Amino acid sequence: MFNKETGERCLAYPVRILEVNTIPGLDREGKPYSKVEYVKVLDWWCVVKAGEFGVGDWAIYFEIDSQTPQKPEYEFLRQRKFRIKTQKLCGVLSQGLCLRPKDVLPSDFDLSSLCEDVDLTTILGVVKYEPQEGPQNRPGILPGHARGPFPSFIKKTDQDRVQNLGRAIESLSFDYEITEKLDGSSTTLFYRETVSTDTDSGNTVIEPYFGVCSRNLELKLESSGDKSLQFAVGDFVETSFKMKLNEKIPSLCKELKRNLAFQFEIVGPRIQKNKYLLSSNELCCFDIWDNDQHRYLRPLERRELCAKYSIPHVPVICANFQTKSSVKEILEMADGKTIFGNDPNRNREGLV
Repeated sequence: MFNKETGERCLAYPVRILEVNTIPGLDREGKPYSKVEYVKVLDWWCVVKAGEFGVGDWAIYFEIDSQTPQKPEYEFLRQRKFRIKTQKLCGVLSQGLCLRPKDVLPSDFDLSSLCEDVDLTTILGVVKYEPQEGPQNRPGILPGHARGPFPSFIKKTDQDRVQNLGRAIESLSFDYEITEKLDGSSTTLFYRETVSTDTDSGNTVIEPYFGVCSRNLELKLESSGDKSLQFAVGDFVETSFKMKLNEKIPSLCKELKRNLAFQFEIVGPRIQKNKYLLSSNELCCFDIWDNDQHRYLRPLERRELCAKYSIPHVPVICANFQTKSSVKEILEMADGKTIFGNDPNRNREGLV
C-alpha cells in the first residue's frame, strides 16, 4: 500500500482479520499448538498469540522489511534488531507482523477512526529496514564516500507486493510488463541541468551534473574502485564508469533535452554473494524517472530508450501481461528458474 498524498510506501496500517486458524502439527512437547494461531490479512498469513484476534477484528499490520522503533511494545523484536521479515514459526511461514491496535497506537488515538486507508508509518515511528552502507544511520553524519543524501527530486525505488493488492488485482484492466527481479543492490544514475543567472554579467548559465547513488546516498565519483568501502559502494561508481554510463546518460539526456534518472540493479562478484556467478559487476536498468515531470517513463518508452542507447535492461518475461489472475496464481507464476547470469539452476528472486 502507498500513501495517496506522499506516494511513499506504507509500512504500518490497519487491516481486517480475514481468517483465524489453528496451526497444524505438534509443538516440541508433542502437543497441539495452543499458545499461537495463524491469521490471514490481505493475502498474508501471520503467526499471532492465541485468542488475540477474531475474524473481522482490526489489526495493525507491519510490512516485511519494516523496522519498528526501540520501544517496550516491540521489545520481543530486539534479537531481530526490530526488523520485520519473513520467517518460519511453528512449521509455517509468518509474513509480516500483526498486533492489536490498543497495544501499539498512542493512548489518545481514536480507535473508531481506523480504516484501511490510514497510513500509520509516521505515527508509529516505523522505517524501512536498510542494510548499513556506513555510519549514515547515525543522525547528522555521512560516511566519507558520500556527496550527500539521496536526491530529493528522485523517487526512491519501491514496489508494492502483490499480496497487498488482494482481490483488486482481478479487476485491473491495464496491460502490465513482467520483469525478473534481480537480487542485487539498488543504484541510481542521474543527469540534471540547472539554469541560473550569472550575477556579474546577467547571462544565463547552464550547469550540467551527473550523479551516482546507492539506495540512501549520493556517492562521490572519486570513490570508484575503492574496495575498502562497505557493501561495495565503491563498485557502484566504478561499474558505471566501466560501462561508460557516465558518458551515455549525459549524452542521451542532452540529445533528448530531458533530465532523467536511471535506476539499476547492480549484480556481480561483491554483490549479494554473486548469486548469478558473474565475472564482473553489471548494471541492469529497471526504471527511468523523469526529474522534471516527476513521473516514471512507461515500460515501452523505457525499453526502447535502453535499446537505442545500448543500456542493459533487466530480463523481460512478458511485455503485455493482461492480469485477470488471482493473487495465488500470480504467486505461483513467480516461481521458476532465473534467465539471467551463469547459474541456470538458480531459482529466480521473483517477478516485478
